[in-house]
Amino acid sequence: MNEDQIHVLFVDDDEQWARYMANELENEDPAFSVTVALNANEAVVALTDDRSIECVVTDFRMPEIDGIQMLERVRESHPHLPSILVTGSGSEDVAARAINAGVTDYLRKDPRVDQTPVFANRIRQAVARARLRTEIRESEHRYRTVIEQTRDAIVILRDDTVVFANDRFRDLCEPDLDTDSSTAFHSYVHEDDYELVGDLRRATRSGEDPGLREVRLLRPTGEVRHCELLGDTITYENHSATLLSIRDVTLRRSRERTLKREREFNRRVQKCLVSVRTRDELESEITNVLSSYGYDLVWIGSADRGGVRTRTQAGETKYISRLADRASDGDHGGDPTLWSARTGEAQFVPDFETLMPTEPRNDALKCGLRSGYALPLRHGDISYGILAVYHEDPSRLDEAERSLLAEIAETMSFAIHHVETEQTLTSTERIVVEVEIESDAYYLPRLLSERFDNSSFEVTVNGTQLIDENTCVQYLSCSSDCPDTFAAALDENPSVRAQRVIDSDEPATYQVTVEDDTPEANLGSAGALVRSTTVTPGRTTVTFELSNRGYLQSVINRLKDQYGPVAVRSVVERETGQTRDRVGRIDIDSLTEKQLLALEAAYHQGYFDRPRRHSATDIAESLGITHTTYLQHLRVAQRKFFGQVFGG
Repeated sequence: MNEDQIHVLFVDDDEQWARYMANELENEDPAFSVTVALNANEAVVALTDDRSIECVVTDFRMPEIDGIQMLERVRESHPHLPSILVTGSGSEDVAARAINAGVTDYLRKDPRVDQTPVFANRIRQAVARARLRTEIRESEHRYRTVIEQTRDAIVILRDDTVVFANDRFRDLCEPDLDTDSSTAFHSYVHEDDYELVGDLRRATRSGEDPGLREVRLLRPTGEVRHCELLGDTITYENHSATLLSIRDVTLRRSRERTLKREREFNRRVQKCLVSVRTRDELESEITNVLSSYGYDLVWIGSADRGGVRTRTQAGETKYISRLADRASDGDHGGDPTLWSARTGEAQFVPDFETLMPTEPRNDALKCGLRSGYALPLRHGDISYGILAVYHEDPSRLDEAERSLLAEIAETMSFAIHHVETEQTLTSTERIVVEVEIESDAYYLPRLLSERFDNSSFEVTVNGTQLIDENTCVQYLSCSSDCPDTFAAALDENPSVRAQRVIDSDEPATYQVTVEDDTPEANLGSAGALVRSTTVTPGRTTVTFELSNRGYLQSVINRLKDQYGPVAVRSVVERETGQTRDRVGRIDIDSLTEKQLLALEAAYHQGYFDRPRRHSATDIAESLGITHTTYLQHLRVAQRKFFGQVFGG
């Protein structure tokens, strides 16, 4: 419809009068388009069929229902439609009813004078006001749509009173906020931040740029939310007001604090790793670090049906002592430490208070502990126990905190493995273990079973060096009068990528590049020191050393998982006779893989023998590198190795 056109519904039971006024109005102003209705029902139908009608002019006196009753009915479906009531004889009662019914204007009919200009003027004014109100409503609707869909909380303040708040603010601070109840904004502000909010409002009123302010807002539960505030002065409902845009940065601040704590913890852990020499020192330092970060109980140890064994702890120790009495019951009772011991997985209890009553749950609450998190300390297939932390605040162990603790547990596991492996290599006290693997899962016994139907045929593995995760170099020897036959068998084996005969004299020696899992590499990654491997058809005998008898079962389980049946033939505690002062300074990890491979190849291929069995050129060719590159790796490895031995 043209914006200048005004569609009017004229309602009067006097058809002659109604038609006359319709014609006069259209002649008075070409913008008028008048539809006539002779009763209330016709008026309702007209309004239903034609949504372009912008004003209703109705006579008061009509049969069945009067004009006011009709307008009340119309107002139910058209609440914003302007209306003009026309009556032949005015009275205060009619005027009062008209006002209560929401009638826009009121006119007395006077047949003695031409009232067309008056009617036209009143209609134009009523429609103009209605159109303006519609524009305002639509503008407010668009504004509210933007406000409600923004990610920020929005409030409008008159002085300190909240006169408008979007849903985001209600979600943030007060779900049941009633903006008609004169709620003070400062009631949501942390008392230490009153001045910050006051400064922001004063700056906005004076026209200054208030900048971004960070304050703490409070929920009815007392929960603190960290928020960034921006302010501006606006006109709201014809009054000066302050608009605040509020962004909740609680999660961001939590992540920043977690990152800062993680960096600080990692710094302290790295410092700890450099300084400690034993597992006990490492675990004690880690426990102290975690305790200093506010945990009420930090515990490292193991738990099974045999009981709870503590290695180190800090904080509320009564709970663990009580827990030790429960370990043999078989049920974890909701305790994360026992639970983790049963499952081998990390276990989290958000709040002991929400658990069904059990002795561990009741003991935890008596000791002031509300939440707990237990994580297995595991490197590869080796378990080093459990790290458990407990706190009095059920909200402390949030997702970010648990993620940090998981990283700590992983770092600890690696560090313990590193320390234990170093101890295996340097300790003068060893556990010497001989095991027999009775399967063909390893490529060597499988090869011998397939090609040499002779139980006396024997291969010795003199050394194994990993090249990458899936490839290693092995040095093999066999007492056989047919070295070429064994070499041919190696060539045909799918696990062997390359092989060469280093020495054909008795016993024949071979360098073999293998793409397969080997017991030697498997044991090495578990922290064991392999001393010898002998292979016969279908059987592998390995002798290795451990620094701690407690790791023996996990190492055996590791071999069983990979190769099947494993029989332990002997376990002997032995004093090596070496001194830690000399051997303890040798750090194999200081050599790169290429340097260690160069050194081991030189040893096994007789480079250090006199006379040399193989030259550097021969060894370089066997490794697939140039002569110059090989000598560079070898010399650097020698310098590092002897530097550690002699303190250079």
